[in-house]
Amino acid sequence: MQQIKNLAKQIVPSSVKTLIKKGRYFGNSFYDPICNTPLRLLHPNGEDHPTLKEAQIVSGGYRQNSMCPVCRSRERHRLIYLYLQHHTTFFHQPQKFLYVAPAPCLHTAFQQLHHLDYISGDIDTDEREAEFDLDVTQINYPDNTFDIILCNHVLEHVPDDRRAMRELRRVLKPDGLAILQVPFSPIRAETFEDFSITSEEDRYRVFGQKDHVRIYGLDYMDRLQESGFVLDLFKWWEDDTLQEVNQGNKHGLLGNEPLFVVRKN
Repeated sequence: MQQIKNLAKQIVPSSVKTLIKKGRYFGNSFYDPICNTPLRLLHPNGEDHPTLKEAQIVSGGYRQNSMCPVCRSRERHRLIYLYLQHHTTFFHQPQKFLYVAPAPCLHTAFQQLHHLDYISGDIDTDEREAEFDLDVTQINYPDNTFDIILCNHVLEHVPDDRRAMRELRRVLKPDGLAILQVPFSPIRAETFEDFSITSEEDRYRVFGQKDHVRIYGLDYMDRLQESGFVLDLFKWWEDDTLQEVNQGNKHGLLGNEPLFVVRKN
């Protein structure tokens, strides 16, 4: 049976699989702007981990109505897409764009935008769909290279996150913008990190994921500003445009997840 499934994966094109999923999950309860699909449901996503629950991690832990069954986008992916669509020139002006550790749903959508000079990179391209090897603490590009940078749920994996922030700032153009999302606790003032915790088992127990090295608190914003960024905390629930396009929360966004949009100081 498994051999038949593997063979089917090789024979059936991904475009056909997507069309089948669109038909299977078609409905009017939700809408995913990334794969352009009206949906009857969103799947639950995340883990019911006590650490994540106790810290009330935003964009972490178990959530209902989270994942698109067609392109597997989560709330943060759809929020980023909507912000770029309604508050930037990303979709209609040529720009040099860096996406660090790309999520497949956004990566597929961005590849269709031929006006972009799109570069995707990750520390391990074997594990991701990224095109190039990229160490976010040592980015192999000159100063002032990129108009837009997207680094989504990466910095919580990086021991020297401040160095990564400075590198991202260095390669960002003076008039560019970056979106630097992380899972964070809105009830903790200070970030918790302990670099004596090194095993996957202990990291899972303490941080809620085996490859995380910290739990960010509200001082994440201070770290961004100390690295030379000007922070524009985008709260979609206070934005007239996104309130209008997300009436009834048809895009399945989190009601407490802002975007950490930064520019050069």
